[in-house]
Amino acid sequence: MPQSDDVAKQDLTKQELRRQLRGRCRSLTPGDRDRTSRAAEARLLAIPELNAPRTVALYAATFDEADPTRALPVLLERGVRVVFPRVAGPDLEFVPVTDPGELLAGHRGIGEPAGPAIDVTEIDVMVVPGLAFDADGMRLGRGGGHYDRTLPRLRPDATRIAFCFDFQVVPHVPRAPHDQRVDVIVTDRRVIRTSGRQHPRPRLAGV
Repeated sequence: MPQSDDVAKQDLTKQELRRQLRGRCRSLTPGDRDRTSRAAEARLLAIPELNAPRTVALYAATFDEADPTRALPVLLERGVRVVFPRVAGPDLEFVPVTDPGELLAGHRGIGEPAGPAIDVTEIDVMVVPGLAFDADGMRLGRGGGHYDRTLPRLRPDATRIAFCFDFQVVPHVPRAPHDQRVDVIVTDRRVIRTSGRQHPRPRLAGV
């Protein structure tokens, strides 16, 4: 019984945090969202983890998420293969994309690519959405569990990068055994290298 009570309390805490962060995200005007996304994209493209990866996974944002898609042409110019997720039942699969126009409304109206998927072990860097993150690298998603199921399928040396608005970085994210951590958090104001996950140095192209 005590264990069940603990789980119930944790779920309530997660739901309350989701409620608060959803409210703040939805309160942004389109102009604010665009401005902060551009600032975060500039920081994302400047970090060393994106200097020479072979394959980077981005994501198509919802109307209330930080949007990394404008990083696509810059990464392509660097010779990077860029993939986007598509919901496949309980999991995500990833498909190469060369233009945002290739993304069509899919699961919950979110843009998804068509075409054959790659093996997720080919991904060197995964840019991850979420509602909240903390300095230990803990992530709070929207409740579907797609990224919590996908991240363990990456290579151990693949880098996990959270991409979000700065107010989504909170002092503490409630955690459960299945929750997955990120290595780096990129916001419109800062880059945080988290302390929560021990992992090998990322493999770079030509190394």
